[in-house]
Amino acid sequence: MILPNVIMIGAHKAGTTSLYDWLIQHPNIFGPEGMKDFPFFCDDGYFQKGEAWFNRNYFLRKNEKIILHGCVNYLYFSNIAANRIYQNNPSVKIIAVLRNPVDRAYSAYWQQKKIGHEELETFELAIQKEQARLCGEFQERANLTYIDHGFYSRQLSYYYKMFPRNNIKVMIFEEMIANKGAALKDVFEFLGVNQDFVPQFSVKNESGAARSRLVQSLLLKPIVPNFIKKMMPITFRVSAKNVLRRINTRQVVYQPLGRDMRLRLMDLYKDDISELEKMLHRDLRSVWGL
Repeated sequence: MILPNVIMIGAHKAGTTSLYDWLIQHPNIFGPEGMKDFPFFCDDGYFQKGEAWFNRNYFLRKNEKIILHGCVNYLYFSNIAANRIYQNNPSVKIIAVLRNPVDRAYSAYWQQKKIGHEELETFELAIQKEQARLCGEFQERANLTYIDHGFYSRQLSYYYKMFPRNNIKVMIFEEMIANKGAALKDVFEFLGVNQDFVPQFSVKNESGAARSRLVQSLLLKPIVPNFIKKMMPITFRVSAKNVLRRINTRQVVYQPLGRDMRLRLMDLYKDDISELEKMLHRDLRSVWGL
């Protein structure tokens, strides 16, 4: 049985969907679209099905050197996911992409508005409700707690305790977007595959708004009969849902985050960013304009 040997752990709204798409175009890398954000290692309901079920159904391949899996919530739920990932494959390589935590939080709010999870009309109202949401069910904590997702040093610490440092690749979203080619060569070198391969650099999972709220609500909570589930694997169903979601999305430009709110959140993250700089041995304040 071939296990996923590379896992992308997040962060949410940090370009991971685009990076996943670029990587799986490489002839030595396999990763089904439906497994990019499948929360096996952090969702108890899926994890109880067992690792053999997970690997057998979604990752059994013979030719590819790299078997790629990802879920943006593996970083946020690192206290659970890191240990489970290690138990599944202790030699796995980990990829994380980090974004300015203030920009990430604001982008995540608009993403959840787009797909229909978020009902509150303003980012500020969502922040005010965050503490209550932190006590909610898995999906609420995973999708609707925007500020708490940005404390990267705390989250990454679980992976650095569990895995060798040279098995972990941390990328910075702003640098990756500014120079996609160089960033991808760096990842290919980390994975040990041909660095000369150049994918199509399309951008995935952009912000926007639903053309039809009815269609979006059906995609959010689809009613799929059991006989269809048995006939169509989850990878196919997720891919189909993603296609329909893209068709139902129109581009919008949302208002920039207000200066007072930005300064307030920057101050909230400053200690965590200091710890992150020590952890990664690099300057992040200049990259993130802090």
